[in-house]
Amino acid sequence: MATVEAVNGQRIDPAAGWFSAQELAGLPGMSETYSAVIRTAKKNLWSSRRKVRGKGSEYALSSLPTLTRDYLSRLAHDLISSLPEPIAQPPAETPPQPLKKTLPRTLPEHAVAARGQIRKMVSDNALTDSGRHYRDAALILCQAVDDAIHTACCSERRACEELAQRLVAGDAHPRLLEAARATYLKPRHAPADRKSGV
Repeated sequence: MATVEAVNGQRIDPAAGWFSAQELAGLPGMSETYSAVIRTAKKNLWSSRRKVRGKGSEYALSSLPTLTRDYLSRLAHDLISSLPEPIAQPPAETPPQPLKKTLPRTLPEHAVAARGQIRKMVSDNALTDSGRHYRDAALILCQAVDDAIHTACCSERRACEELAQRLVAGDAHPRLLEAARATYLKPRHAPADRKSGV
């Protein structure tokens, strides 16, 4: 709260918005005594409130005469222009966000990053033919989901749901259908005929 000395000798904060009769007495457009300011305020029904500290009332800037408001506005502008330029503070360090997982800049050997997770990668030599086939098929499906996210600007969940619907219905590209069969889709068997126990 910066204050400035007004023409009446009072130190006031021109940006406060509320002023006591003692602060207003003797300002341009106001009476010379505080009791005359109080009488004028009551006569003109100025907006007022009880003082935060001490006795008496404070009057709203918007209720004051135009000449007084202009003077207080000039004081506020002069006060602001006389203040030193703020010293640039270094940005405060923000605490780490526990919900977001950040990946390290360099991944350990035999690791792969996908969708914010680091997974251990098995070398090709350690995989069987069926393991390599499964891995390649899963990568094809993941790539299809990523492409759908970026192309349609939708969420990952939405992209997965739409791909799953197309795969189950058999409407997807043959390469995707083959990848789904190799990884996720289980062959559906016709229900067995129940023998009646007669």
